Amino acid sequence: MSGEVDGESSTDHSPTQGAPVTTVLFDLGGVLVRIRAEEYMEELGFSQREKEFFHCHVLFHEEWQRWDEGVLTQEKLVELLSEKEPEHAAVIRKFFDGIERFVEPYSGVESLLNSLKERGFRIYALSNYPVEMYNLHEKKALPFLSLFDGKVISGFERSLKPNEDFYRILLTRFNLNPSDCVFVDDREANTRTAETLGIHSILAKNRANALVELEAYLAKHS
Repeated sequence: MSGEVDGESSTDHSPTQGAPVTTVLFDLGGVLVRIRAEEYMEELGFSQREKEFFHCHVLFHEEWQRWDEGVLTQEKLVELLSEKEPEHAAVIRKFFDGIERFVEPYSGVESLLNSLKERGFRIYALSNYPVEMYNLHEKKALPFLSLFDGKVISGFERSLKPNEDFYRILLTRFNLNPSDCVFVDDREANTRTAETLGIHSILAKNRANALVELEAYLAKHS
């Protein structure tokens, strides 16, 4: 799972106009899901040094991305990190044992998704997310996930954004026409790939602005 810190603006990359938009594709982390890494580590009682270790060596770094991709299990990830950094082995285990509390929905997400569905839009999730963490969050932390018409999650597919094949899984599995879709993601590499496949994209540097931009685009193109 990945997510960016809110920035200054959102960016609508694609100027093309075509068929009416019927489908909204969402990234999760940084768009619908808030990653509460700092608060979570505070709750665990981590020292400043331990927090810095996680930011510099664990969160969304190479091994984490392999976990996102389904190449590593959570247990193997913990093992590898502990072998590399034995002095931090105890806090590594502690962090991953409570990973359910790592995220929370942004305010208003369920209302947003329900509103889109009530207006006739299909909604899908396209997210880099490890299997074990996704399974935990789907059960409790992120109840809105049940509202999606379909989801493609990296850990289950052994692929991830921004690889084109990951997007093609979504398009093929759910018989989606790229020109009917709009995609919201907080990473430019991911929106660029969507554009190469003909999917209109909105880069959520600031999620609130991006959601306003999404509504304006849907009003104009649906």
